[in-house]
Amino acid sequence: MALYGEPAQNVSDLLSFGDSLGEPEGADMAGTMDDDFESIMARKRKRLTVIFGSAGGVLLLGLLMYLVTPGIFDATIGPYLGIKARINPEAIPLVEQGVQRMLDDVPLAYDEAIVKFEEALAIDRDYPQAIGLVTLAYMFRGADLKAKAQAIRAQAEEKITQITKLQKRAGRSRRVGPKIRDLRSAVQKLSDRSTKVNEEGAAKFTKGQKWSKEGMKKFAKWPLVVMSAGILQFEADPDKLQSAEKFMKAGKKYLDKKKGDKALDEAFAAMLDARLLQRVKKEPKQAINLLRSALTKEERFQRARYMLALLLADTGAAEEAKKEAERVLEAVEDHKGAKAILGS
Repeated sequence: MALYGEPAQNVSDLLSFGDSLGEPEGADMAGTMDDDFESIMARKRKRLTVIFGSAGGVLLLGLLMYLVTPGIFDATIGPYLGIKARINPEAIPLVEQGVQRMLDDVPLAYDEAIVKFEEALAIDRDYPQAIGLVTLAYMFRGADLKAKAQAIRAQAEEKITQITKLQKRAGRSRRVGPKIRDLRSAVQKLSDRSTKVNEEGAAKFTKGQKWSKEGMKKFAKWPLVVMSAGILQFEADPDKLQSAEKFMKAGKKYLDKKKGDKALDEAFAAMLDARLLQRVKKEPKQAINLLRSALTKEERFQRARYMLALLLADTGAAEEAKKEAERVLEAVEDHKGAKAILGS
């Protein structure tokens, strides 16, 4: 048994996740996390050129198929270009419902959002936005469980410190014996609990990986697919920072080119950038600005608002932090993180 929540064995499997992204089985266009996205897409275009004779021919044929026979386009050229001509309309409302729940940023909401996204993907397996969203939902849930396991582990470590102090003071006294036994029992229980929670988080990361790999094989230029792949790498293994930043940069480039309503994607991009900044570079002011930007794009994004409240509290803006936490609770009354900020 692991001591106060050491990562379970299956957690180590997460560390190789980044190395397998962008590797379609048996395809000569396979890439690794060290490939930039332009090289991945260049290989895809080269393969199509070989198949259809010339780049111009590919573009002309692709345009005709996209407009006239979208189903055939999706089954042939579309996956190589990372483009989906049509989405099954029955899947769209399920994704919209999933987004509404995910924005609440509580465990049950994430679980319900995942159900909706996976129901949508059961209807249309090649729904790129749904793949990006379900990857994010699993990542957020896994990251929260990982943080919870670390907090439980910290409680165990505090009790171990208490044991050490008691042992030093005890000498030959028998009066501290029962206290030490009680503390050791508490450490054991916390250890077991931390390990269990950590394993639950690892399972969420693993499920997110499955969708992320599939998304990168099919839609390596879809913004949310790319960005979610990058942040999932980092959350599963902080040593993958450079790769995560590369994915985020590429995803935002594709987001700039995306047509139509992209406010939600922009909100996610700003929040994920803030996450990387705060976790690694410790730049709270810049992270705060990014989170405010995310909330201008999607004011219901409670994860961004809660992060903003935490950063404001850390930088001494206690009153502002409380106001943001209160706004979270106005929208989601069972948000434990916001309650903790308010001391309620």
